[in-house]
Amino acid sequence: MIRLFVGENSFEASQALNKLRSNFSGITEVVDGASIESGQLMDLLLGMSLFSEERLIIVNGLSEQKDLWDSLPNFLEKLDSRTEVVLVEPRPDKRSRTYKWLKKQAKVSEFVPLGERDSQGAVSWCVNRARDEYGFELNKDLAKLMVERIGHDQMRLDGTLQQLAVADEITQSLVDAMLPLPKKENVFDLFEAALSGRAKDVHQVINYLELSEGPEGAYLTIGLLASQLINLNALVLSGGNIDKVADELKAHPYTLKRLAPFARQISRPQLRSINRALAEADIQTKTTSADPWMIIEMALVEVANTRLAK
Repeated sequence: MIRLFVGENSFEASQALNKLRSNFSGITEVVDGASIESGQLMDLLLGMSLFSEERLIIVNGLSEQKDLWDSLPNFLEKLDSRTEVVLVEPRPDKRSRTYKWLKKQAKVSEFVPLGERDSQGAVSWCVNRARDEYGFELNKDLAKLMVERIGHDQMRLDGTLQQLAVADEITQSLVDAMLPLPKKENVFDLFEAALSGRAKDVHQVINYLELSEGPEGAYLTIGLLASQLINLNALVLSGGNIDKVADELKAHPYTLKRLAPFARQISRPQLRSINRALAEADIQTKTTSADPWMIIEMALVEVANTRLAK
């Protein structure tokens, strides 16, 4: 049998592979398709084991070698009926002749990552996984908090669930301790403080980020601020239409919902002033030797003062 595992959900693909391997009684061989040579591949697929008549061969990423990928059907057509091959391909070229051949000849399983906009689906997955795999009930609010902190990466979500499974009591304080606010959240708090006109809070968050991130963290911070600014511009110009902005920019609705109240209050002239302040800060951090954290703080204080002058 030939199987094709396609898709970028590495967690679900690995779960399916583990299940397949646990139910297989013969010899299992795992190879790196990105580095295997043509002769080795032929020997692997068409050879026989001295220790078992049944073989399970897992080949990862063979499509990275175009010539070998193109010739793969020639090998697979000669495959012994006692040999099972699993081709693991996160991003194969679906226009290739080999992929089209596999669609007809192989059992294809597609593993699609949880959608970035399907937070409810990720929350439900956490609740179900906690109950079915680890034997504990996870509150939906805590599952939502996990998704907000970690995102939709099932590998990381599952690792957190494993840790929670050994806890005597699962509380928000425990989740907070395990999953501190990601940098994006800290940067959003910084931007939110500026948009609220809270210059003192801007200073406090900058101090915290400078201590925790060091000088190099300033350059990532200005990049994340630019991303938030793009979302803000889109919301202001669309009249606060969250669904439209989320669809066109592929932005996370959670972030847009937090920005929406500010977008409804900001005038076009204020938006131009905010854009100018942060654009100048971006240029200065890249072209001058001045302290980048000081440049960012001065720009955000200017934003705060712009908002207070409304």
